[in-house]
Amino acid sequence: MENGNRLNLPKILNIRLNNFSLYTLKPNISIEMKQGVVCLAGANGLGKSTFIAAVNYALTGIVREPYRKFESVEDYYKDALSRTYSDQYFEGRINETDRDEASLSIKFQSDDSIYSLTRGVFEPEQLQELMIINSKNGKVIFDGSMATPNERNSEYKIRLTKDIGLNSFQQYVFLQLFVFTFDESRFLLLWDRRALNTAIHLCVGADFKKVQESEKLLREMDRAGSRARNYNWQATSIRGEITAIQEALGVPSNIKNLEELGTQHEQLQNELSQIEKQIEQRKEFLNDTQLTWSEANSKYASLQISYNKEFAFRIQKQKRVEFNPVIASSLADSKCAICGNHSDNITKTIKSRIENRKCPLCDSTIPEPNEDQSSLDELKEIDRKISELKTGISSFLKTIERITGEIRALEKSHDLKYELLEQFEKENEKAIYQIRNKANGAVAALKSKREILHDLLKKKKIAYDERDKKKNEYLDIQRELERLYSEAQEKFVPMFRELAFLFLGIPVDIRVEFSTSIDSPGVSLILELHGIVRRQDQQLSESQRFFVDIALRMAIAQYMVRGNINASLFIDTPEGSLDIAYESRVGQMFAAFVRRKNNLLITANINSSQILLKLASECGHENMILYKMTNWTELSEVQEKEDDLFNKALQDIENALISRK
Repeated sequence: MENGNRLNLPKILNIRLNNFSLYTLKPNISIEMKQGVVCLAGANGLGKSTFIAAVNYALTGIVREPYRKFESVEDYYKDALSRTYSDQYFEGRINETDRDEASLSIKFQSDDSIYSLTRGVFEPEQLQELMIINSKNGKVIFDGSMATPNERNSEYKIRLTKDIGLNSFQQYVFLQLFVFTFDESRFLLLWDRRALNTAIHLCVGADFKKVQESEKLLREMDRAGSRARNYNWQATSIRGEITAIQEALGVPSNIKNLEELGTQHEQLQNELSQIEKQIEQRKEFLNDTQLTWSEANSKYASLQISYNKEFAFRIQKQKRVEFNPVIASSLADSKCAICGNHSDNITKTIKSRIENRKCPLCDSTIPEPNEDQSSLDELKEIDRKISELKTGISSFLKTIERITGEIRALEKSHDLKYELLEQFEKENEKAIYQIRNKANGAVAALKSKREILHDLLKKKKIAYDERDKKKNEYLDIQRELERLYSEAQEKFVPMFRELAFLFLGIPVDIRVEFSTSIDSPGVSLILELHGIVRRQDQQLSESQRFFVDIALRMAIAQYMVRGNINASLFIDTPEGSLDIAYESRVGQMFAAFVRRKNNLLITANINSSQILLKLASECGHENMILYKMTNWTELSEVQEKEDDLFNKALQDIENALISRK
């Protein structure tokens, strides 16, 4: 992606909370966003997460609803505005007496424009104030004093979208809420296929209109597939009705409880589905292991060739004159192998010259044999690598054998379960029909049912055809994404590796996988730790998931911005998931991001952890500012009793800022 396609993401200069009654001791707060880290240090229940949500609300007019599934940029923005979650979020955080006066003011720069705006806490689609000034000459670009609140908001969205370099304000909302912010919901971008697809599209510089088009195609694919499945389900039900109608309706005499039988039937179906899922997961793991095994075999063969070449070269260099075929033949036969003369003097002459280090043919001086130590070291190093690969290959083969056995066992279990389900449905066909349809009266004529079935099957085919058409259109766009990612990965992947390594302390790799599966097309990022593929989030610990995801966001943010623009991340630090061994490493990772002239707005608990201490010692006062939220609001009774502990922890951090190495 060329620099001209990078984004001018907002750099926040100042944040003000006005009549924000959640912070009882300081409802009017002003925060200067200096270069580097701005840290809000507090305790549980003091409003750390609320502050980040409030900043994002000021920028976007939206508070992200936790755990709501992301489908597309357009749908998310439309649904967020139509819902009342943002209003509900601030209910209880703002007193009724402050409701009309509570507002959020923010000043930031994007491209050459400096924005100053104020948004009412309960006015998501309005702006109370908006002023835009040219940063180079100080001239006013837009003065919203004469505009209506709705007009200011519309002008803000249009101008900011253009300054950032995106195609829509909705795309900025997505980036701010789903990529640049890691909040209390602990949403994992790395393992959310839809959100990750959009983020990667925007990260590598895909045409922004095509990003919208790709999301639209995915939505249409989903809807067409959903319609097809619904038609298929209805068709299956109709088939059951047709079969049952041809026989006398009735419940077998051995069935006393229809509900119990229905539960048994559903349980069998669920068990079969679970086994199918396990088989698929095992096959994916087997494919990954076989790929790694194949790569190891290739390396092994290459090293064997290198070893043989080096060995032959070493032998050649140490070859002695008396072993030359011409000399050896002459000595053995007492006969010159060149002219054919036969004499005992020939042997004496040759031996005498060799003993005197002279060539028997040209009388030149023969150099003393020279042991080539570097050649020997090279042979030892190659031999060591061959030995390691043999061990690895053996381990991979054992894994392949084990997984293959597990798959066979699962497939056998699947076949048995399928036969059991078939037998169950056959034996209880009439009863299952009764359960599904609750039909105790007359049943519609067979002809009508067959006509309905024919119509459903026709609609199902049309829906699947539509889905496949949309899929092909989407894959055309995906191929362009593959090309762009190939160009971008030389810079993007090393950024991620370095940040993730600083946290984990072990080599981490990330590769892209472009799926053409009809059920889940698109891009996935696959992690490898110690050469082992970690495809699913549960294959990592909680803290690993959280902070590897943050490392990914940092890499995306760094890659997306223009060369002279800083990236900014907003992090509600998930420190509770960490053990003491990793606390300091988080501080190192955050500091590395800041050293590249990027910015962090983070919240963290005041405790004895090493995160803030390490970050403070790495950044110092020139690159980090600490705001003490314990001065903003009243502490609980328990917290007041431990106020000395808070003060000591804060002082330790202040000391670390002063004594930066």
